[in-house]
Amino acid sequence: MSRTSDRHKELGRRIAERRIDLGIASQQEAATLAGVHLNTWNNAERGIAVRPRSMHAIASALRWSPSVPAAILRGGAPQPTQGDPVTVPNPADYGLTPEEAGPLIEQVLDERAELIVDGIMDVIARDPRVAMALARRLERRYGNA
Repeated sequence: MSRTSDRHKELGRRIAERRIDLGIASQQEAATLAGVHLNTWNNAERGIAVRPRSMHAIASALRWSPSVPAAILRGGAPQPTQGDPVTVPNPADYGLTPEEAGPLIEQVLDERAELIVDGIMDVIARDPRVAMALARRLERRYGNA
């Protein structure tokens, strides 16, 4: 096997590992979050090269900076970052009008928000002090609702 092939396999392993670490149970769910076809996500996890635009979308869904997959392919071991902004692809790149893309983007954002809420709920379940701190912060920001 060539080094390139080995590096793509390593990238695929890390993609699968990161997906699981984020609590994204299935490749289908991950593909939906990324806005790519299930086959594309499956290929990426199997170490088969995918288009750069698709890899960028996969990196975004995994909360990696866009440079992480390329760094892994070069043999690096970058740490993924949680704070990178989520990018929404240009609908025209996929042959969609803004009217067609709107509901799809809303669905992806709703699913991402659900993942964030699930993560917060997991943290709250482990430490009730987090729940109190969150409640105080929300009250300061939004007042009593």
